[in-house]
Formats: sequence, C-alpha cells, structure tokens
Amino acid sequence: MRQKFNKLATKSFFDEKNTYLEPEILNINNENCILEIGSGKGKFITEYALKYPNVTFIAVEINRHVAYHILKKVKEKNISNLHLIVDSAKNLIYYLNKETVSSIYLNFSDPWPKKRHHKRRLTHPNYLKIYKTILKKNGKIFFRTDQKEFYFDSSLYLQSYFKQISYSQNSIRLPIMSEYELKKRKLGPIYSIEAEGINEWLSRFDAFRRNSRAWR
Repeated sequence: MRQKFNKLATKSFFDEKNTYLEPEILNINNENCILEIGSGKGKFITEYALKYPNVTFIAVEINRHVAYHILKKVKEKNISNLHLIVDSAKNLIYYLNKETVSSIYLNFSDPWPKKRHHKRRLTHPNYLKIYKTILKKNGKIFFRTDQKEFYFDSSLYLQSYFKQISYSQNSIRLPIMSEYELKKRKLGPIYSIEAEGINEWLSRFDAFRRNSRAWR
C-alpha cells in the first residue's frame, strides 16, 4: 500500500542523533547488535529496544514518510539504543562495517509476487550477499511472512547461504510482534524461517568466481 505524504517528515525532523539519511559508517561497539530491515512504523523494533536497553538496535526503512513514525516513537519513549537508517537495504555496506550485526529480522517484507520483480525481495541472493558481509560468522536471520509462495522461495534462497535452517508453517505468537503480524494472525498461518551461521564455503566460492572473471 502506498503511504500518504507526511508533511512533518522533513529533513530537519530527522536531524537527530543516531538517525541517518545518507551513507555514514555507524560506530557500533556492542557485541550484540540487532538489525530490522523494513521496519515500517517501528512497533517491533522500538518495543524490542525498550525491553533490552543493553543491546544495540538498528531500524532500516526506505520510506521517510513511514520512518517518521519510528523516530516519533524513539523520541516519545526516549530510546537511546536504537539507530535509524532511512535508506535502501542495498546500501547497508556503506553504513555498517563487516561482521557487525548478530541478528537480522525480516518481518513481513514485500513479497514481490511477480517473477520479474523477485530480485527486489529482501531474501533474494542479491541481498543475502550483502547480509553475509555485515553479519557475524555465527549470525542469524529471522524471516516471517503470511505469503506461502514467498516463504517457500525464501527457504530455497537461504539454503545456500547458511549452515543451519529451521522452518515453520504455523509460527507461534511472539511476545513482541509488528503491526502487520498482529493484523494478519487473525486471517491465517504465519510462516517463518530461522537461518544461522554463514556458509563459508559459498563465500570462498564467490570470491574465486569473481577473481576468475577478472582474469578473463
């Protein structure tokens, strides 16, 4: 659904500490750093950050009219352990150093059902290559959706990039849920995937393949 224009979502509104509209490497020193991509209005990530004040959280939302609601919650609740990136996930390598993030949450990402749009999916290998750079070696990805086809396709994408994967076609309720999950749980099952441990062999194979092309 297209989000309405928000006249309050000005550049000056986002001129806050820990808020980024343009690429800049974040200074993350915490061993436990959790990233949510496509944070929407921020219910999940802000409640999570409030519950665990000693953990560093990062919310990524490309639409500033939606991201406005995240920062509004951060201000109202005086959350100091959350960074907000208003940009595409494609640019995460310009914000985060290698092996910075311990967990990535993909909560009800756009399923992009048309085949010609599959490369836009946040679980597509185009994005997984970025995630494996910023994730720690034993890092995790948590994926949730109400779209069955998207779930099955994502399970195939993730199999090549992680050592351990678990699946559920009827996920239990979590203590903290996004706005979208609260709404969709009434209508049908929620599908989830938990992937852990970067596949090092694939990383080496990718590097070899790039070097091979460079010598052709």
